Amino acid sequence: MSDTDLCFTPATELLDALRAKKVSSVEITTAVLDRIARLEPKLNAFAYVAADEAMDTARAADRARANGQMTGPLHGVPLSIKDHEPVRGMPVEYGSHLRRGEVAAADNAVVARLRAA
Repeated sequence: MSDTDLCFTPATELLDALRAKKVSSVEITTAVLDRIARLEPKLNAFAYVAADEAMDTARAADRARANGQMTGPLHGVPLSIKDHEPVRGMPVEYGSHLRRGEVAAADNAVVARLRAA
């Protein structure tokens, strides 16, 4: 799959490709991060991009998958989370300049469920 294909492939198909070892979580995450880096200056769609954490998570997902230890139904698929959903250790400014610099102390319920999925 090309990088563009990976960015527009439905999660269900990405999961099938991961299971079939046609692609890795690192490849998917790299494609997504490359696209963000290329388009973000024009789109300004992300308040914060946790690229290092995303790559660490992708590598861990690939290691777990190689050891037969899948953690949930979305295992290995990168996710984007709006900045009004608190993510532990990341900026949470709710799209407001008044909250600039605030960092979430913990994941909210939505993020916790996505991490478990």
